[in-house]
Amino acid sequence: MTVTPRFSPDTLFDDTGESAPLTAIERAQARARTAPQEIAQDVPAIEAPTTAYVNGADQYGFDQVIATDGACSGNPGPGGWAWVDELTGQSGSGGAKRTTNNIMELTAMLEAIRYADPDRSLLLRADSQYVINVVTKWAPGWRRKGWKKADGKPVANRELVEELLAAYESRSATTRIDWVRGHDGDAGNEEADRLAVIERDRNS
Repeated sequence: MTVTPRFSPDTLFDDTGESAPLTAIERAQARARTAPQEIAQDVPAIEAPTTAYVNGADQYGFDQVIATDGACSGNPGPGGWAWVDELTGQSGSGGAKRTTNNIMELTAMLEAIRYADPDRSLLLRADSQYVINVVTKWAPGWRRKGWKKADGKPVANRELVEELLAAYESRSATTRIDWVRGHDGDAGNEEADRLAVIERDRNS
């Protein structure tokens, strides 16, 4: 029986027909020539979603866009808070049986900031001028004055305000807060309000 010798990529023949040892580079080239070739297959690319949960939210130029709102029946009374990620549709909400509207507005924004990635730009959208002024204007001044208002009285909801200011200032990426007119057809605001009202009613 004749056995055909198996070709070894480590052996090459010179001009005289004699085998000659290969260099490392020649061995690699020989292996490459004799290696089975893989057939390329078309793999469909996975495309990121391009449609925002809230129409137009991806046009603001921010990595994250979150609407916040609070609701309360009576002051104090049962209340609820909520935030809605306008790009992804993610949301968070909660409430209390006896609270105030200001506390719910502050809590909604605090929880939205906690949810957001601190290293990606963030646009917060709220219909409460009170909470916007607290974060961007009043709280830094209150802190400098030992948490006293201009009239010398202590700041209401100080612990919550301190938490919110610390969360806002700890963000490393660009953060902006825009005022939105409430109950005026803004989709993100309406959804945040809807969720906050559900929580308020649940605590009634």
